[in-house]
Amino acid sequence: MNRGGYGGPHHFQPRAQNFAPRFFNNAPRQPVEPAGKVVAFDQCREEKITPASDNQQLLINSYDLKRPGRDVIQYELKFIADYGLKKIGESKPIEYLSDIPTEHVLASVRKICLTRLYELLFQQHGTYFEANKLNKNGMYEHVYVYDRTVKFYCSLEMQDRGLQNPFIIDISSMTPDLFGHLCNPVKVIATLKQTQKLDSNTTNAAEMSTYLEALFCQHQLDGPEQFVKFGSKMFDLQSKVDITGGCELTDGHHKSVRIAENVAELQIGAKISPFHQKLPFLHYLEVRFGLGPHDDFCSHSVIEKLASLNGLFVRTIHKSNNEIFRIHGITSIPANQLTFEDRNGTRISVATYYETFYKKELEFPHFPCVIQKIGKDKVTKKEIHMHYPFEVLEVQQGQKFPKDVMNNNQEQNMIKAAQRLPGTMIKAIENQKKLANIFDEDQYVSAAQVQIAPNMKTVKAEVLNAPVITYKNDVTKQVDYGVWDLRGVGFVKPVEINALAIFYNNVPHNTVLEVAHKIHIQAKILGMEIHSKECFGLTNEQLNASYLEETILRYRDEVGVDFVLAFVSGSEFHNILKATEIVTNVPTQQVEPKTVTNPKLGAVTLGNVIQKMNLKYGGYNQYFQQAVPSQVNGERIDLFQSFLQDTMVMGFYMSHPSPGSSEDFPSVCGYSFTTNKRGNVARGGFVYTKPRQYILSEDELRKPLEDAVKLYFQENGSYPQRVLVYRFGTSDGEIEKIRAEECEFMMNELTAAMNGKTPKLTVIAVRRKHHTRVFKQLNQIDPLAKAPFQNVTPGTCVPGTTESDIFMVPHRELQGTAKPTVFSTVFPSSGDADLTPHFLRNITHAFCYMDETVNSAISVPHTIQSAEQLANRGSKLWHSKNKQLDYSEEDKIYSRATTALNPQIASRYWA
Repeated sequence: MNRGGYGGPHHFQPRAQNFAPRFFNNAPRQPVEPAGKVVAFDQCREEKITPASDNQQLLINSYDLKRPGRDVIQYELKFIADYGLKKIGESKPIEYLSDIPTEHVLASVRKICLTRLYELLFQQHGTYFEANKLNKNGMYEHVYVYDRTVKFYCSLEMQDRGLQNPFIIDISSMTPDLFGHLCNPVKVIATLKQTQKLDSNTTNAAEMSTYLEALFCQHQLDGPEQFVKFGSKMFDLQSKVDITGGCELTDGHHKSVRIAENVAELQIGAKISPFHQKLPFLHYLEVRFGLGPHDDFCSHSVIEKLASLNGLFVRTIHKSNNEIFRIHGITSIPANQLTFEDRNGTRISVATYYETFYKKELEFPHFPCVIQKIGKDKVTKKEIHMHYPFEVLEVQQGQKFPKDVMNNNQEQNMIKAAQRLPGTMIKAIENQKKLANIFDEDQYVSAAQVQIAPNMKTVKAEVLNAPVITYKNDVTKQVDYGVWDLRGVGFVKPVEINALAIFYNNVPHNTVLEVAHKIHIQAKILGMEIHSKECFGLTNEQLNASYLEETILRYRDEVGVDFVLAFVSGSEFHNILKATEIVTNVPTQQVEPKTVTNPKLGAVTLGNVIQKMNLKYGGYNQYFQQAVPSQVNGERIDLFQSFLQDTMVMGFYMSHPSPGSSEDFPSVCGYSFTTNKRGNVARGGFVYTKPRQYILSEDELRKPLEDAVKLYFQENGSYPQRVLVYRFGTSDGEIEKIRAEECEFMMNELTAAMNGKTPKLTVIAVRRKHHTRVFKQLNQIDPLAKAPFQNVTPGTCVPGTTESDIFMVPHRELQGTAKPTVFSTVFPSSGDADLTPHFLRNITHAFCYMDETVNSAISVPHTIQSAEQLANRGSKLWHSKNKQLDYSEEDKIYSRATTALNPQIASRYWA
């Protein structure tokens, strides 16, 4: 080992009989009472908590709608292509064009085809649809809404037209590439079938929302070459900004219709997304990879670099009928050496073939070819490939550029563009509404007799008071716009580290010593004690799992190393370092070298490092009190701390494998929980489940709930009377399943873990994947102010569509426009609720101040933040350790992995 020297007053000491205790024996006890009195929560649970403001008038990115004034009939409209007889007695299967391909690029091409067929249907059969019938304003008399799949809405009642009596469409004006084939169909027919009548006053909110969302897309669906649709998002391919490397940013929006009882609104959110540039393939290679005519494209290094192109869609440009296909690979042999048998059985090179059959002499015959996978040979089962020279291809437009292959420059440009300040975001939303022709005078909207408010909706909002943050010896910190400082405080529960090992790589030795000394001094000010520390330089060859595990184990056993800091860069090293915790049970922490070597490294950054160290080793940094205690019978009562005296708080976060991942990669549920009477996150873990399983079973909930109840009892000598669960990773559709299934499982397992005692359970669903934004009124936004002050005040709450829903911005937004978090109480029902919506709103807001690794509020409660970190940790550990697992019994693999891969460290080691 390259031992660098140490930066503290004491070298590592030989292994002693007893190490220093983890916590100070003489540490002062936590204050008995906070500023407000603590009482039994049942005495005060319905009392009010004073807000900072209860009459804010804010904007939300929704527009009020007046529901349609006329009924429509929903039809099933299908277009069917018939390619006729290929040979006598052999028929090509007909193709149902309304069956949209799953790949976005092919889906976009198909929608261009369907739009053209839809136009021809109306041109050639306009009388049937009364398409020429206009009202007095020169607009459509009837409603015509087609979603470019099979749903067609019309106010005209028409007879069904089935296969026996279809519409015949003359497609002589269309080209084969629109159909995705080398030749046109012999004929295309359309069928029409009535499915249901949609009454304007229908109580079926889902059906009405689907209809209205299709209505508001009509103008952009009419221009499929310019607008590309991804689910509920629409992007304008003409609004492109080059961010180099073959990537461009495109403006777009998400829109959705919400209907609840007599209320209807259209929500629009402005979006920016990266797309591949539509460029000749050779030019694309130049701008993305810096490759040009003088590079050896057949070299191993270049072929390896080009492997990232697999899956990219390209379009041929040399044929009369061009086609689009997905890249299957790049050949390692140039076009002038790559040979195949032509139709006459003659062996011929790709370059010669193009010169002979297409009269095209390749400019770069020494370049390799793009591989297209055609299928498999029916006899040999081998893949059949086609090969195309680079210069006969172009990148197909409308493809998302994957964020995980972006370079730093592209990523920074995208982040900068996406971080639009509130005033800019409001204008972007209004521009998107205008671009989609969403206003009363539009011909589609007018025909449907829908009315849309011209301006964003104004909503009444409440701003909650931030809690008071409390440190050792009752020292309190007032929160200022979501933040506070660490000056003059000590940790509530500081730890003692026996021996701190500091690993470093590519950081000057003197810098390491200096930073280590600063950490030691500042940690002591905050109450921590580091008895000894030593610094070890690591070579690049030593940055591997086996070396790190062996080294940490040796120093743990020989000299009592019980914490590891690593000044080493990269996420790959981070994953290796964290995996050592499974074997060593020694908590670790990575600090990026750029942070350590930053000349501006100061107390704030060092404070964040030390806060994490204290948590990882088992300490607590702070707790919170109610800033303005409630008045109950003439006494000042702290409702927050009263609630926490007999309540356990938990968080669950579901993480799922990314699209395209191996089928064996599981979903991971991270969980965390509190055990003390101050609400600090104490412990947690993760559970592996079947891939993309969104609802947890009773078996999967057993370990988290048993662990939590057991440790709560050990700390308090009693079981919790209340359990408050925050459940993340849920969509609107999953909430009902959680209410119906998961909550019952939780109750069963809690009761079993508590020896038959049943706690009062409250479950709150937490969502961040939504498109709602909340703004100050435009005339209240100072465009010269910094981002936090252009945004709404931290603690802002806006009511949702039901009493159990709330949109909250707990945090201070440093860049762009703040995104609220949605909280929905899913259990128990409002009639059986133990906790009022008012109290839940306030305590949830307070928990957003208890992350303890930063001196600011975060966007979610602390148990959810920890659960997310643990879910991500579990996912990374699976990737690095799954080959070492026991696969002998397939049905037990996930439960065994849960046992094997959870680090056995009795602290918040993941902080």
